[in-house]
Amino acid sequence: VGGHYFEGMSSDPWVTTYLSNSEGAYTGTIYVADFSLHDSYPTAYRTVVVHTSDAKAGCGLIGTPTKSVATLGSYPGYTGNVTVNGTIGVFASSTGIEVVGTVVGLTANTGGGIHIHSGVSCDSADDVGGHYYDGMSSDPWTTMWYSDVNGVASISLTLDDFSLGGDYPVAGRAVVVHDSDGTRVACGLIESTSGEVITLSAYPSYSGLVNISGTLLVEESDSSILITGTMGGLETNTDGGIHIHSGYTIDDADGVGGHYFEGMSSDPWTTTWYSDANGYASISIKDLSDFTLDSSYPVAYRSVVVHLNSGTRASAGLISSYSAYSTAIATMAGSPTMSPTMTPTSSPKKKLKKSPDQDGGLVIIIIVCLMALIILGGVIYVFKMDTSKGKTNSQDSKATSANSNTENQLHGTL
Repeated sequence: VGGHYFEGMSSDPWVTTYLSNSEGAYTGTIYVADFSLHDSYPTAYRTVVVHTSDAKAGCGLIGTPTKSVATLGSYPGYTGNVTVNGTIGVFASSTGIEVVGTVVGLTANTGGGIHIHSGVSCDSADDVGGHYYDGMSSDPWTTMWYSDVNGVASISLTLDDFSLGGDYPVAGRAVVVHDSDGTRVACGLIESTSGEVITLSAYPSYSGLVNISGTLLVEESDSSILITGTMGGLETNTDGGIHIHSGYTIDDADGVGGHYFEGMSSDPWTTTWYSDANGYASISIKDLSDFTLDSSYPVAYRSVVVHLNSGTRASAGLISSYSAYSTAIATMAGSPTMSPTMTPTSSPKKKLKKSPDQDGGLVIIIIVCLMALIILGGVIYVFKMDTSKGKTNSQDSKATSANSNTENQLHGTL
């Protein structure tokens, strides 16, 4: 739950109170200046706490979260040889949750468990608890990570029945990473966010030897944006650029565009990553004033580009949790025809937020229209048969062939 939220303010504004009636009820409106839902001092998905005269008595979330992020650090009390860090994104889906992320510092070329535990704190081992599946018939937590030669794992999991804030809620609980021998080596809390998650992949047309993996989070904070996250597979003990570009796609190099600073007096994109001896980087970029997610100088749905030390563009991703979620679906389905990201055209926000019901309704309308055309065609065909009994068998065969071709074309369109 945390304490009063007023980070970056000069003083704590939370002196707001309620006055209950004789029945112990309160109805009213409380106004608090400077705060917003998603812009400056964002409150979306944070907690509201109701106090009695001497204790915290009630708690609730502002809104229903659709995405959350866990930042992994060392498991409480762990003193082993690996130092595991990572960034994990958790998204609500139609059947449960999707989990994507990047974990670094693992034992190389092996696998281990990654599970959600029942606890809501990583402060001590006792707080973390065991696997979270209260009320389920069996323990579903057989999920695994698999590391590469650099000790980096890209996480992509699907879990039915769980949710962020509904049935079997995972928001606020602990994510635990186990070493290959089962030892708990890392822990992080699943915290709701109004920001956007980025899943990095190879830059279009890049064919070099550096294979960068990464998961980033872009959030707003008081008329600026923050970029945090984890990257692995970088060149070791060096640095390079990490910038937001103007394009809304990473499908081709031309679409990515150049640095995004349209309307500004100068290019602010001197931001960099710094790697350690293993090629890992923890990203924390805070000096990005004036940019926002959706308002002035909006960065939502634009591309993030990671440069090598030489300046070569080697990795990219879209500032869109929907794209991160789509990447997870494509990876799990293993379909070569699925695009790893959804590329907006003229209006990225409308396309990305389109309701599935709208898609379903459109398909139904198309099917009904096609059926009507087929029936009408059949009536006309029967009428012609009745009025043209003298036609030859070859003519009948030609009509049948044409009708068959029409059906094949309709099937392909659907």
